Parts: sequence; structure tokens; C-alpha cells
Amino acid sequence: MAQAKQLKLASVLAGSAAPVDPYARKLQLPKLPSGKKVGSGMAMDDLGPGAGGTAAFPYQGYFGLNSFALYFPGYPYLAMLAQRTEYIQPTQTHAMDMTREWIEFTTKGKSDKAKKIQEIEERFEELDIQGLFRKAMMHDGFYGGGHIFIDLKGHDDTKLPIVLDSRSIKKNSLRGFRNIEPMWVTPVMWNSSRVELPSFYVPSTWWALETEMHHTRLLQVISREVPDILKPAYNFLGISLSQLIEPYVDRWLKTVGGVNQMINNYSLIVLATNMSSVLQDGDNGADLLKRLQLARAQGNNTGAFAIDKATEDIKNVQVSLSELAALQQQALEHMAYPTHEPLVVLTGVTPSGLNASSDGEIEVYHDWNRAQQNAAIRPRLKQVLDIVQLDMYGKIDKDIGFKFKPIKQITGEVLANIKKTEAEQNVAYIDAGVVLPQEVREKIARDEDSGFDNLDVERVPPELEERQESVEAGTEGKGGQVGGKEAGLFVKEAA
Repeated sequence: MAQAKQLKLASVLAGSAAPVDPYARKLQLPKLPSGKKVGSGMAMDDLGPGAGGTAAFPYQGYFGLNSFALYFPGYPYLAMLAQRTEYIQPTQTHAMDMTREWIEFTTKGKSDKAKKIQEIEERFEELDIQGLFRKAMMHDGFYGGGHIFIDLKGHDDTKLPIVLDSRSIKKNSLRGFRNIEPMWVTPVMWNSSRVELPSFYVPSTWWALETEMHHTRLLQVISREVPDILKPAYNFLGISLSQLIEPYVDRWLKTVGGVNQMINNYSLIVLATNMSSVLQDGDNGADLLKRLQLARAQGNNTGAFAIDKATEDIKNVQVSLSELAALQQQALEHMAYPTHEPLVVLTGVTPSGLNASSDGEIEVYHDWNRAQQNAAIRPRLKQVLDIVQLDMYGKIDKDIGFKFKPIKQITGEVLANIKKTEAEQNVAYIDAGVVLPQEVREKIARDEDSGFDNLDVERVPPELEERQESVEAGTEGKGGQVGGKEAGLFVKEAA
């Protein structure tokens, strides 16, 4: 009874006229024509590896799909790739850069919500939302997507949906969020016939091992989606970064191995001798082989080789190694191409040459990361923020939002110039009567990079109170100077 009541409530909140039972349509075996019987045999999806590949993709070997990662290799294989540096480094770097500087909460409207924002920030730190999405992005790089489970008290039946409403998510009911690797989750059913609906090819329920979960209880973080026709093969997630870079990594490893072999065998000793005696009948060349074996064993700077001065000669044939470094460098650059990461970020290798710089590539990389943050993280992070607000306050404040902090950190002289410009702007706003000095003081106290983030905004200096009163009364003159007595915001004039 309780289950039916919760299902009806969720349907009403979602705007549906009546609850929809996902199991209303029973599965039935097809009816065979008259006179036909079911015989024993092997299913067409049970082809062995002798058909040219794995059972699921029997023709991938015939068409060269293995070389270009045009198939889903399976989670066990992707997990094995995650043991190599070439696969760990780009995924880990990408996940850390996407969540390194994290977010800043914002507000709209005139009301002061600084205390509320501070409480939400503390709750986010308690739940480790930053680490939650960093791990989800790691799963996205390794497996093609990450699942985030919403753990709520009183929601033991995970087959029932949850809605962003106080009647579904009650106050103090949030236990937390959990990352689940895609290997343990598989879709149960999805709409594959009504293409005009937003639920088309979107799973309605999932299995997490033995637990069935409604799709509203799992948040998916996917940065590289695949076409609809491929989604069932990819477990309704995306394509992993490991799969994308696999062909490039294979070429890189072959190049490194080839260069290593070339370095070990770049020098070859050639002995010019009378081979006619070796080729004569009855002579198996045993003496010559002994000499060559001795020369090979003593082939170092302290070794020696004795030859017949009249009939023999010895030469050292060497292969040029001048181009090997360039070939290996090109293979490394090709491996970095599908990751969108500059070589200096991926490997720490700085560009060489006159006036060589990677600043432009790093700027492009930061822009791409910002786009990925908005595309992959923002929708799910907005849901997390709404759930946290329902858990804390019983309602969602739509005026509270967030923005991603700049990935590139500004320091030194550039930061000093920016702060100076902001200070001049604040004074101009005060002189124009746009804002009050106390409002600017509160803004500076909230800015972690201002150097005054430890200000006690409740304790107002007397000079600032006088300035505030004069501004409110409209008797304050214009022309205040930054940092001067008239501004009353930062420091007094030096004696």
C-alpha cells in the first residue's frame, strides 16, 4: 500500500495523470507457426572467438575495428588499461583540472544570503561534493561515464522514484552521495519505440548488482556520448577516454620499442673473409662460427678481434640515430592529440626551440575544460545543489546558484593590477552612491584572495560608520582616493 502511494505521489509531482508500472507489459515467448518445433542449437550471439573476434563483435577483426577502437571492449578490459601510465595520466589530469578550483556560490536579488551560502558551502565540504565529482570524472575517463547514487533515509525501496520536492526529499533525510563504478550497474528497461518522447533510449530503471534502482536515484556524469544506436552496447553511458587513445598508445609503445631496439643494435661488426672455404663440401663453418661467437662475447670497448691481414678485413657498420628522437617525439604528440591536453600538461615535457612556448595551448586547454565543466558537470551539480537545499531547508531557493572558478590562477603583478582596478571601481561606486561602504566591506571579507577575508564585518570602524552615514544622507562629496582617509575602506594614509 505504501509503495503504491509513493508511486502515485511521484507520478503526480512529475505531471503524470496516473502511475506507470514499468512491468505492466509482460514478456511472452513468440508463437511458432503451425507444425514448427523448437530445436536445439547455438544462438547467433554465442559465436566463439574463431569468428574473428569476441562473441559480441564477431567481425571486428575482419574489418580492422580492433585498430581503431570502434567497438565496446568491455569493462574488465578497460579496468586493465587503467593500470598503465599512458591511460591513467590523461584521465587523472583531466579529472583533477575539472574540479581543482571548483565552484563559487552566487545569489540573485537584493536579500542578503551570505549566511545561507556559508551553510551550503559547509554542507558541500561535509559531503565532499568536490571529491564526488572528481571520482565521477575518473570513472568517465576509464569507463565512459560515472554513476552517483543518492542515499536517502526512509527510501529503502529503491525501485520507487524520487522527485525534487519536499514531499519526496524530506529535511535531514540525506545520508550522502556514493560513486558507483559502471561495471556494477546495468540498465533494466528503456523506451525504444516512442522517439518523440524525452525518455527515448533513456533507461527508466537500473540494476546495481542485485538491487533495482529507479533512474532518478542515479545521476550519470557523461562527457563523451555515443549515438543512440550504440547506447545499449555501451551500457547507456559514453565512450571512455581510454578507448579513444588506445590506438595512439599502441603506436607510441611500438615506436618506443622500435627506437629501443634500434639503439641496442645500431652498430654491427662485419667480417670480410674468404667464404669459399666455408661453402666447400664437408666444412660446416664451425671455425668461423667460433670466431664470430668470440667476437660477439668480447664486443665492448675492451675487447679485441684478430683477423688475417692478407685475406680478411673488418668493418663497423652504424645506423644514424639523429632522427630517432624526432620520431619518438611525434608519436608522443600524436598520443596527446585525442586527450585535448597540451604535451606539457600531459607529460611535463616543455617545448623546445627558439621562443618556444605552450601558453597558447594551455589557454585553449583551459577553455575546453570550462566547456566540459558546463556540459558534463553543471547539470548534475545543479541537481545535487537542489537535493542539499531540500535536505537542509525543505525548499529550493532558485536565487542561489554557482559558477566555476577560473582554472588558470592569476598571480604576481597581474593579480595586483586587477585588485587595484577593483579597488578603484569600489570607491567610484561608493562616491556615486551605487553601493554603501559596508556592502563593499562585506564583499571584500567574502573574497578569499583579497587579503582581508578575516575581517569581522560586524565590527565597523568609526570612520567607516561616519562615511556610511554621510553616503546614506547624501552629503558625501565625490573624488575619494583609493586607500585614503576619505575612502575609509582599506588603510589610513601613511604619516
